[in-house]
Amino acid sequence: MNNDEEINISSLPIPSSPPHRHRENTRRTVAYWLLMLISAITTFLCIGVICHLLNIEQAKDLALILLAPIVSVFGIVIGFFFGEERKSC
Repeated sequence: MNNDEEINISSLPIPSSPPHRHRENTRRTVAYWLLMLISAITTFLCIGVICHLLNIEQAKDLALILLAPIVSVFGIVIGFFFGEERKSC
């Protein structure tokens, strides 16, 4: 293809929604999944302690190992989401 040829863009698909709306939906979905993951881990740790499958020290150690990185990522996602929302207002 040389520089003198025209490009036909009429065959390109037109997005059904603006890109920023898709980006917001994706961020919201990631935040919801992370929140559900945090809730599930916390619930299982509590059930493990209540049913005497774990003692408090084991539950605390597992919480530090499992929850600390997930809560950090959740905070980053929420901060990024609301930071972008503030810029768009």
